[in-house]
Amino acid sequence: MKAILCSFATLSFIGSLFGQTYLPKWKEFPDQRIVLRGGYAFDPIRNRAVFFGGGWRQYSQKYLPPISKKTREYDFKSNRFLLRETKNHPPPLVNPGMAWDPNLKGVLLFGGSINETLKLSNQTWFYDGLDWKQLKPKHVPPKRYAMTLATDLIRKRVVMWGGAEHFMTFGAPPPTLRDTWEWDGRDWIQKFPKISPTPRFGFDMVFLPGKNQVFLYSGYRNSFGAYSDPIPWFWDGKNWEKGTEPKQKLFVNRQTPFYKPRRYLATNQLDRKVYILAYEKGNRYHGGRTHLFRWENQDWKEVLHPRFPSDFGAEHFLSTSWGVVCFGGFLKSGYLRGDIYGLRFDGKALFQLKGHLYPKGPRSVVYDKKRDQALFIDSFDFSLPGKPYTATATTWALRGNAFVPLQRGDPKGPWIYGDPLTVFHEGLGEPFMVEARRKTYWGEPKRQTWLWNGKGWIAQFAGNPLMTLPLALAYDRDRGTPLILDAQGYLWDWRPKKGWNRIPKSKTPIAPNPYVMKMAYDPSRKRLVLNGLGNGELYEWDGKQWFTLKPSPAPSPRYSTLTYVKELGGILMVGGEARNHTIALRDAWVWNGKSWKQLNFLVDNEMMELDFWKICFDSKRRRLLGALNTRYDPLTSVHSALLELPFPNLELDPPLVRTGGRITLDGRLKGQAGNLFVLLFSDGLWPGIELSPIAAGGKSLIFPLKPSSFFDVSLRAGLQSIVDRQDNVKWTIPIPNVPALFGKQIYWAGLTVNRQGKVGMVTNPVRMEIVR
Repeated sequence: MKAILCSFATLSFIGSLFGQTYLPKWKEFPDQRIVLRGGYAFDPIRNRAVFFGGGWRQYSQKYLPPISKKTREYDFKSNRFLLRETKNHPPPLVNPGMAWDPNLKGVLLFGGSINETLKLSNQTWFYDGLDWKQLKPKHVPPKRYAMTLATDLIRKRVVMWGGAEHFMTFGAPPPTLRDTWEWDGRDWIQKFPKISPTPRFGFDMVFLPGKNQVFLYSGYRNSFGAYSDPIPWFWDGKNWEKGTEPKQKLFVNRQTPFYKPRRYLATNQLDRKVYILAYEKGNRYHGGRTHLFRWENQDWKEVLHPRFPSDFGAEHFLSTSWGVVCFGGFLKSGYLRGDIYGLRFDGKALFQLKGHLYPKGPRSVVYDKKRDQALFIDSFDFSLPGKPYTATATTWALRGNAFVPLQRGDPKGPWIYGDPLTVFHEGLGEPFMVEARRKTYWGEPKRQTWLWNGKGWIAQFAGNPLMTLPLALAYDRDRGTPLILDAQGYLWDWRPKKGWNRIPKSKTPIAPNPYVMKMAYDPSRKRLVLNGLGNGELYEWDGKQWFTLKPSPAPSPRYSTLTYVKELGGILMVGGEARNHTIALRDAWVWNGKSWKQLNFLVDNEMMELDFWKICFDSKRRRLLGALNTRYDPLTSVHSALLELPFPNLELDPPLVRTGGRITLDGRLKGQAGNLFVLLFSDGLWPGIELSPIAAGGKSLIFPLKPSSFFDVSLRAGLQSIVDRQDNVKWTIPIPNVPALFGKQIYWAGLTVNRQGKVGMVTNPVRMEIVR
């Protein structure tokens, strides 16, 4: 046994995360996505911006967006977003009020619109950096949303005024609230000033140093988007004071007003000035230029020297001890940027905040077995002027949970219009891609073929010009060739130096649909499977003829993709978009050649309107990787989510822990009763530790922890126990009180060893973060 444990530092692991009854769960990554219309505030003690709630797009009359219930933080020291998996949290909210509470030393949250019900909240919550706690004050203000909380640092009060008492859909009655409340750390206290600002929502308030007052400006007076008067108001703790209208008009010209995000005021704690951020309102696809003004002598003065990117806008603008910071940003195509999280202005110079890079519009994903990485093809880095939704392809490598850009916008490389088709060419040992550009004003449909060489996409001989638009791609392992289904319903195979050739008598029994028709190859049955879910049918090709199948039950009609997963026993289909374009589906099905079997996945509400377009399987780590696109309102930004799907049998509670605290690790290890369980940890996941072929039974598998000094410590710690008769194992581990551990993310995983000295199971990794 000692020989096995000593070999862990080099090559000795095995695992199977499948074949169990526990529900698999989608895990979102990267954690640093920006959501729209959420609440946020700055925590000066922990030096982090705290975000909660928000939606993935604007509300419209036709669709309701998914609302987030997750807490995110931006750490200004490491320049990265962190997803906080708290045990408790407020309900999913859009446009809640949030501010720093100087008495409780944490973030206060009030109100907001709950989930997708359009109902408003009057709950008060408090976040201490570790968990949320609902407070029960004696006095409770009326329900509201789209208001702002501001912290009066001199009187140590959180001030709340106005907002909307009903959801402001287009055509809704104007708001009437104009009440003033203050939070003293224990209770809400209503104030009764002689005068108050006119009712409005979507305004902003900040603390104004020098005058020691709360500064209120602008907002919307009705649901049609009409602005309130541009007159500032000042709160001194007893009364509201009406200011004078600034001479500086916030207009680019007389016809085009500045468009403002909901939070557009911030106090620079370095120069003690208030700033307003706005950008010119653009058309459907193009944002306008960003402008920054400073409040001086009862007027706005434009700050001319910072150079914002010409297409940068902000969804979040907040006060920090580092200056004023704006998060978000738009490309000219209208898409949120993935490589610029924010800009910081300290009163003199503009600084760009960079965090982990990630693709913002992945259109395809393929697993590169040769280099042990997943490739995501992103098409929204370099849009052509006046030609939105079309761009040169950017290729990203996913290594562990980190993205690395490999090829960015090469004009000689692939151009993406629509979704590129990708597979791994096992014969050549390289990822393989076919452009799937529809006929546009750029010319005829493209069928350009590409092969990845580790650095870039290399054009291949495509051959026959008779092929129409490629609809679906699969790799035939028995023939050793990719197969294409074209828009006329024919199959084509591809060989080096020969290009694409149509397979005789391969026309499908039905008319092809460019959205519905997707296919995958099942090597266990030597069949090509084509979904025809528009009518509930499946079609299989054995190399000579098509067979029409009508399984029952069957998944509902949808646009989705198919992927062969040996460990699941067939062809996997996950999610997709319903045929009526209004519902994104979250279910998962496996086709075993005889029937469809529905799988149970744990999915949270934020995937309510996420469409799975591409998935691939990482066989070494036993995980599925998915590239998802959200359903969206074309007038707003579009996000793409990247999810992984491990099959968990190890859980950690709590994921956030302070030094001196304790964590509990719960393992449910089916079929491992009586085996030795070894628990290990590290400070990262990539590249993992490969199992020796002997220990792995001839398979190539990865233990999902990074070899590091932390991992060496875990080896020496010797954390071992015996799996009980119910196939369970449980650990309670104290966290040492070491300040150097603050902010560290530690990953845990384990494995079982049977009496013959063979590894029986490798668990999924779980993440823990040590917080102040």
